[in-house]
Amino acid sequence: MFYYAWVGTMKRILLLCMLAFSSCTREDPNYVWLLSLAAGGQTPPSGETSVTVDVSDVTGSPDFLFDTTRTIPVFITVRDPVPQGSGTLVQILDSSSAQELLFQATSNAQGSVEGTFTVNQTTKLVTLRVTIGTDVHTWTINITDVQEIRRFLFVTGEVNMTLVADADSDGVPDSQDAYPLDATRSAIIRVPAQGFYTVAFEDLYPVQGDADFNDYVAEVRYEQDLDASGRVARMRGFVRHIARGAGYRHTLRLTLPTTSSSFHSKLFAANGSLELENETALTSFEGIEVMPNSGTTISSANSAAGEVYAPGKSSEFEVIPATPMALASLGNAPYDLHLHVVNTGYDIHFLGRYLDANGHDQYLDPSGFPWAIMIPGNWSWPLERVNMHTAYPKFQEWYQSAGQAQTDWYLTPAAGKVFSK
Repeated sequence: MFYYAWVGTMKRILLLCMLAFSSCTREDPNYVWLLSLAAGGQTPPSGETSVTVDVSDVTGSPDFLFDTTRTIPVFITVRDPVPQGSGTLVQILDSSSAQELLFQATSNAQGSVEGTFTVNQTTKLVTLRVTIGTDVHTWTINITDVQEIRRFLFVTGEVNMTLVADADSDGVPDSQDAYPLDATRSAIIRVPAQGFYTVAFEDLYPVQGDADFNDYVAEVRYEQDLDASGRVARMRGFVRHIARGAGYRHTLRLTLPTTSSSFHSKLFAANGSLELENETALTSFEGIEVMPNSGTTISSANSAAGEVYAPGKSSEFEVIPATPMALASLGNAPYDLHLHVVNTGYDIHFLGRYLDANGHDQYLDPSGFPWAIMIPGNWSWPLERVNMHTAYPKFQEWYQSAGQAQTDWYLTPAAGKVFSK
């Protein structure tokens, strides 16, 4: 299939601006320029578009939840003359040389796009890329203090009608479609964009632990297949058990905001050979096991000085929800991944997900410390009975500054205080 990527006359977009957005009438030089063009009946040269951006980003500091990553909501509204149903392609990319895709969706009939993307706390710049017809417009956004990206894009001008290949007719050009023959999927988003996360738990909940965060350690990453609207049509997860410095046994579980779904999982031995494969239909995705009993998944504690690292088993799984999931409904990475402690029967979740009757986070101990933490990349966790403050000298300043200082504290361990693979 093919469709025409087309941007029409300036007059229609100006009418939309004047009727729908009072901000268009502000004494802003950009809007004065737009209105002067309308009054003079002028249009930019044929084959060109011009985009004026109204920035309404939400800034400030979020609640400190011991996050080393950030999940930022995106709200983009494009006012252009593209025929309803065609959509405008909106993408967020990492501004580094890798230019990893962080989010992608086409605008709906109202010109709106909503979603989220996840980056490390140390990431300062992302790129907003908008494709209108065959014209590509980009902006670099400094997200240091941005909590939500909210932008209105006003488009003027016209381009020639251009035939664009779209084999599955989902509104995403084949050149930008990761699944050009599947209308239910159009983009692959990796979380994190590169590598993996290290998740680490203290397992004595509700009793305060010793803060060495080596009771259960795993590597985790996700892949999301987004549909043309930016919703999660499928999600894959990859988990490897890498340390168990505790006597308790555990299972790693995941809860997702979907009811009926298909769940396909595989368990691999430490050497990579397939041990078990299962596929089942679920009516609820609450507390679904993604890694079995820790007494069977790793043979070495990997938490003592002088111990030789021996990786544990790994798992892969794919979730196909009956209805695509909104990105915002997933929450912050690693989503509601949690540890179930077999010996005590308790579940241990990351912060920011479960509050008690008084509005306090159930998984923040009396000293203001969590039982779960996530670190970007290949992290060296503290040795047995070495707490985080000792193992990572910059951790204290990061913690006391509510995450504003020493955001890369996890890159500088104290010599002889951590376990390295």
